[in-house]
Amino acid sequence: MTTSKKAVTGKGSDGWCAGHAWLRVQYRAGNWSAWKHGTHQAVITNADGNIMRSQHKGCGDCAVYKTEK
Repeated sequence: MTTSKKAVTGKGSDGWCAGHAWLRVQYRAGNWSAWKHGTHQAVITNADGNIMRSQHKGCGDCAVYKTEK
């Protein structure tokens, strides 16, 4: 899920998905955040509402999935 103030990604906990859930966002100025990760979920917030899009990946295969808000 991605809005202008928050991006969230997650992965299942059923044991078959390897690696962490990874997330980064692009801000209105064009710059990307650093990748953030967690075992089941990653969240990035921006109180000013400057999030434009996000990228999500699970490092079982490290494929990147792009979203627009």
